Amino acid sequence: TLRKINNELERTRECCNTSSIVVSVSEGEALFIPEGWWHRVESSASCLAINFWFDHSHYSVSALTTPSNRHMLPFLAREMARRYLDEHFDSFAQKFLVKSAMDLITGSHNLPFSIEELVIKFKSNTDISDDLKLLAKKIANFASQLFEKDGNDTQKENIRHLTDMLDIFFALVAFKNDTHRRIAVWLIREGFPRLNYASHQYTFAKATQKLHIESCFVLSQIWEHHAAINEGTSKESEECHERFFANCGERSTKAKCSFSSKVMEFKRNVAKYLL
Repeated sequence: TLRKINNELERTRECCNTSSIVVSVSEGEALFIPEGWWHRVESSASCLAINFWFDHSHYSVSALTTPSNRHMLPFLAREMARRYLDEHFDSFAQKFLVKSAMDLITGSHNLPFSIEELVIKFKSNTDISDDLKLLAKKIANFASQLFEKDGNDTQKENIRHLTDMLDIFFALVAFKNDTHRRIAVWLIREGFPRLNYASHQYTFAKATQKLHIESCFVLSQIWEHHAAINEGTSKESEECHERFFANCGERSTKAKCSFSSKVMEFKRNVAKYLL
């Protein structure tokens, strides 16, 4: 299980701190490191080091259970789990996101405008790019009106409105769709004004900290996928990321921690389901 893997990693870290072996290999010498042993190599500038990896693919599974190979089992278990997660994570994450989106848009939500037509298109698997762009503009207009004047109250109702809008918006965004990503990046970079008043930063920070874990994961993937296209989009993604947390003001550090923990929570939920 994931907990056992984490426990094994923790024990490995403890061993590194308490019982490490330092070996210097000179000219003409070789060092054999058993598979699964954590190791670190430092080479001088004047040397040439050659590594040779033994191929165990022809060995039988039963050979792994022999006493001499028992030390390899934790490593192999981690490697099998990692490869399985790498191969299947995206497809299962998408299933989680679709289910979450359906639950969210069909449930009760707190919006100052109707999204009924958008919901119908989403359910029928119709392209919603134009509708998503319109929704982004509505959110931007709401944010502009919300933050146009200084205020001292916490505006709890407006915080709920803004959180619900963002949750539904990110629930509908397919982060691997280039058009969807560009709309989302535009919303964060240009749709939201740069907030200077502490009361507005508080409102934005509270709204973003209440986002669902699915929304946080989708937003993290939007930044990651958009940055990977080219140098120009990488800069846009970085500016989008900075603007998002800068608008939280003095609560930006707390907002980042909350955001990161929710992204990890979503990933753990998918991993637990797969394992």
